[in-house]
Amino acid sequence: MGWVFLIAALVGCSSDDVVVNDAVNDADSPFGDCGPVATPSLEEARALLIGTWSYTRESMCTETYRFSGSDEDTPPAADGSYVRNEAQEEWTGLYGLELAEDGSEMRLRYRVLTDNEMPDCAGVTEDESGARFVGILSFPSDVQMRLVDPVDPSICPTFVRN
Repeated sequence: MGWVFLIAALVGCSSDDVVVNDAVNDADSPFGDCGPVATPSLEEARALLIGTWSYTRESMCTETYRFSGSDEDTPPAADGSYVRNEAQEEWTGLYGLELAEDGSEMRLRYRVLTDNEMPDCAGVTEDESGARFVGILSFPSDVQMRLVDPVDPSICPTFVRN
């Protein structure tokens, strides 16, 4: 379940007035460099997030998120829906983005609506339906998305756009 906090982001920002966050720069992290990256505007982040993102762990197990924008079935408070696959596990849910009041970080909040209760990369089959998670989202480059765990900033896998 620790991986649940990790959703990543994927883009270099084109705006001249981006804010840089002060995330942990832990070169010893198994997830790589979690150093500061530019924070896109809310509109930029919404556009950049749409698509498929994957992260392959050292165990060679892959976690993939497919983000879709909102449609007529999306509740007004959500920015869109997602499907997450990890090993045999599949979640579906809703997500929303919010920019911190000071503009220092982008938060990705997501809720699990359904969980097929199949094993994830760690073999866990716990039903996560109804669970809510939040991660700090950033885009180190135009093909990378990083999701930093707000409780443990050294957990910050970088997902690659497929």
